[in-house]
Amino acid sequence: MKKMTTALTIAVIGASLVSSPGFAAEGTMVQQAPQQQIIVAPPEGEVTLHLEPGAEAVAGPYVLRQNEGIRVTSIVADDYDWWLEDLGNDHEVIRKEHPEDNTVYVNQSSQYMLFYKNKKECKNSIKVNIQVVR
Repeated sequence: MKKMTTALTIAVIGASLVSSPGFAAEGTMVQQAPQQQIIVAPPEGEVTLHLEPGAEAVAGPYVLRQNEGIRVTSIVADDYDWWLEDLGNDHEVIRKEHPEDNTVYVNQSSQYMLFYKNKKECKNSIKVNIQVVR
């Protein structure tokens, strides 16, 4: 059985694609937003993330039915925060109910995006395993 690995394919740096430190007036300090990485396909299986502190990655959309969920496991999962965002319900955020639990279940059928955020000073790559729980 082959193991599938989905790579992060797009990196967006800065507050937007239009603004750039090169357009600032001389002597003006320009704050650069943390890096955001976008996972194009909704992956299931092992995914490698490399996020600078404060940066986010987005995966999806996942089509989930009521009482289904997403399970994310990793060795250093405490360094990363993750949650689901409901695309059909005004972008409602759904988080884990218990810190030790690594599964988020949904209450209604919809499309969901999966977000990861590096919440500490971790600069190493992280491999996470994503499973859809049906």
